[in-house]
Amino acid sequence: MLPEKDFVDKKVNKKLEEAYEHIKPYMKEDQLLKELCSRCEEYMGQEHDYEECQNKICFDMYLATVYLHWATAWE
Repeated sequence: MLPEKDFVDKKVNKKLEEAYEHIKPYMKEDQLLKELCSRCEEYMGQEHDYEECQNKICFDMYLATVYLHWATAWE
């Protein structure tokens, strides 16, 4: 039997928050994030504040990718 969706959502959100806290000081230099955001209609170039993107699904996907990279590096 699968765990309840709310339980899984909470665990996933916690992992995304963990990834965000870790990457936050480096976001302005992250090439993957720059490439992703440069395609967004809200992107403002060098002055773009990535913290404004926290509620976007693309930002969650970026954080999930970062988290997977870290987890894989430790295998």
